[in-house]
Amino acid sequence: MAELTSVLLVAGPFVLLASLIEAVVLTLRARRLRARFTVACASGDRSCHNEESAGLKGGSSGVVSRAPVTPFPVEDYDWRAMGVSLVDQLGRGLLRLVPITLAAPAFALAEHHRLFELELNSVHAVLLLFFGQEFLYYWFHRTAHRVRFFWANHSVHHSPNQLNLSAAFRLGWFGQFAGAAIFFTPLVWLGFDQTVVLTVVGINLLYQF
Repeated sequence: MAELTSVLLVAGPFVLLASLIEAVVLTLRARRLRARFTVACASGDRSCHNEESAGLKGGSSGVVSRAPVTPFPVEDYDWRAMGVSLVDQLGRGLLRLVPITLAAPAFALAEHHRLFELELNSVHAVLLLFFGQEFLYYWFHRTAHRVRFFWANHSVHHSPNQLNLSAAFRLGWFGQFAGAAIFFTPLVWLGFDQTVVLTVVGINLLYQF
């Protein structure tokens, strides 16, 4: 499965750069919005008070003191979650060095009994590979949500509390051991080289990002 790893490693710096840019932009945006809100409150803007949650804090004086409440949520970027995603990616890269995967025997069997010899030398072959991979990826993803064996690894991808770019490369450590790539065996059985199939799966992950 080195081909899939190679594609992701080549694109890794660009993915990391995009995630860092997003993190900085969202962090600065949150600070800017919070600063504007603070200035608005200081200038007496009534929109920065939540009358329903305000309490009578003036005691016998009867003066109502309203606590400033943002009219919309201003959430800081979760840098710790991004760090966890980076650790996940690093650990997954290291585990790729372990040559164990349930998909390898299935790929070998499918390649040995392949129906045709398909090469990417025509538009029809490219389209067949692209849409075939999309179709199989749909069933992989659906199964990953419904079958506990695969969900045990895939759930890591859905663990962040914020939906941002760094969450895209939090994919779990044990996908290769669970045999996630086995879903793409039909393409190898059909006649595509397994190197090409895994490369296209890697490209799929990149354009999802």
